[in-house]
Amino acid sequence: MFFEAKLELLEKEQKSISKLLEDFGNKIELEGEPIALWGKLSNDWVHPRGIVKRVVNEIVEKSDVPSWAWIIPMNYSESDLDTIKELGKRISQFRKLLKAPMENYKHISWC
Repeated sequence: MFFEAKLELLEKEQKSISKLLEDFGNKIELEGEPIALWGKLSNDWVHPRGIVKRVVNEIVEKSDVPSWAWIIPMNYSESDLDTIKELGKRISQFRKLLKAPMENYKHISWC
């Protein structure tokens, strides 16, 4: 099942993604981190309003349309570095969040 379909099932069950992420953060002893990352990702990278805002800000601040905003493949430019660094930071945060449950999984006795 694709991730999007799972999110739709959660919505049908009226389970809040925020509540699930809050519970997950508590379980992996990283309280608040999953929900904080979700907030940043959903506002800046997932919802169309955030993506449009990012593109407009890039154009206003750098007088250039960011390479990542085009549908056709393009080489990244020097002005894309800040955005790439921010995305790298979010990926790093996600890896940290993923590591905690994976470490716990390794220590579960299956016998």
